[in-house]
Amino acid sequence: MSEEVAFQFAVLRYVHDPVTAEFLNVGLVLYSKEARYLKMLVNTRYSRLSDAFGGINGDYYRRVVSHIQNRIRWIQNDLSKPGLFDDWPTQIEVLLAQVLLPDDASLVFGGYGGGITLDLEAELERLYRRLVEWYTQPEKEERRTDQQVWQVYAQEFDRHEISLHLSPVTIETPTYHYQFEHAWKNERWHPVEPVSFDLMLASSILEKANKWIGRILNLADSDQIGTVHLLLGAPHREDLQDKYRAAKVNLLTKIPKDIKVELVEEAEAAEFSERFAQMIQKHRVYQTSPE
Repeated sequence: MSEEVAFQFAVLRYVHDPVTAEFLNVGLVLYSKEARYLKMLVNTRYSRLSDAFGGINGDYYRRVVSHIQNRIRWIQNDLSKPGLFDDWPTQIEVLLAQVLLPDDASLVFGGYGGGITLDLEAELERLYRRLVEWYTQPEKEERRTDQQVWQVYAQEFDRHEISLHLSPVTIETPTYHYQFEHAWKNERWHPVEPVSFDLMLASSILEKANKWIGRILNLADSDQIGTVHLLLGAPHREDLQDKYRAAKVNLLTKIPKDIKVELVEEAEAAEFSERFAQMIQKHRVYQTSPE
């Protein structure tokens, strides 16, 4: 798309109790009459709703969501047919009145908005991430947790008795503090932290890298911290490899050179463990050597 087009959007909400008006956002619809565009993204899993409210009828939820998806597809199909363009409403609220089940109050549309964009698909994904996925628990986005990635490296650490020399430490600056779960100290603390990028969403990979960049930059003023060793867990999915490579580039280029950061891949676990063990041993010999 080379020209800006106007669009409107609506958020699909699960309303648990109409009296208290408690709800969670579960989907998003984007509509552009001039571009003949109508599309919805929706979270069909109900585990998040069960966690929030309990007692969710999962089969019913999936059935109603499926009905809404089918209605959206049917309208989209008609919208693309020539000769019918003028018959479609200007307002998305009118269009979506055809979508919901008349006797169901648990799924409703709200949070209406609009704007202009050069890319309707990208706008749909951006709004969905911001208004729906943003509120999803982070652990739901993970295929492997940081702890699971740690286990890969811990096997090699145990062979070299590295884990005996690691302990938690909180690094503080006047405006920030962070607790590392695993760190070794000589003159300074050297954190050895697992970072799982084996996530479900491409956007989550870059977001997680950016969090670590911000974390390390905030700790840069501390004289307690030495080299930060990040033990990476790569994504298994092939379609996420480009984002993973971009995340590593960000980690290496957006942190100033005077802040020492080492990225370690799982395939390098044995070599890194041997090298780290040698560093620990060298320090111990230095400490115990006579003056």
